[in-house]
Amino acid sequence: MQAQNINGYPGLLRTSLTIAPGRLLDHGQSYIYLHGFLELFPEAHVSLRGDIYQMVTPQTAGVGLKQNTHLLYGAAIHHNKGISDLYAGLEPGISFTQTQTLPINFLPTWSVFTGYHLSVWKYFNLFAEARLLSTRYSRAPEGNIRLNELLFSAGLGFQVPLKKLCCPQF
Repeated sequence: MQAQNINGYPGLLRTSLTIAPGRLLDHGQSYIYLHGFLELFPEAHVSLRGDIYQMVTPQTAGVGLKQNTHLLYGAAIHHNKGISDLYAGLEPGISFTQTQTLPINFLPTWSVFTGYHLSVWKYFNLFAEARLLSTRYSRAPEGNIRLNELLFSAGLGFQVPLKKLCCPQF
């Protein structure tokens, strides 16, 4: 199995589904999320991507998040060299958040992220990513609840060079 340099390939589509630990910075609580993303490269050093984080470990202590889902969409800039790809990006989005005592609320969210992909084969890559998410629960009786969160994802990703398979317009 030989690593192939398809990083920065216009028309490259990447995706993954992984477990992501997260930590609420203002409350000292940790959560586990299921994290999935879909990323498309319209140009060599720019990608458009969408991410979803679904909390799988609700807690009753502290702020006590009962349900927390983040839907994000944005762009990233890539520094590709050989089989390595270092990137950073910005994604605004919306969070669906419910605490043990407050109803579900739709909250504006923004995130900054950085990460690294290593292509290990034409269709597979290894990746690690860190993300800072900023959200505020604004309808709490005690005022705004800051839900700033640090998330980490890593794992095996899948990639498909669409230009070669189906879409020569890329």
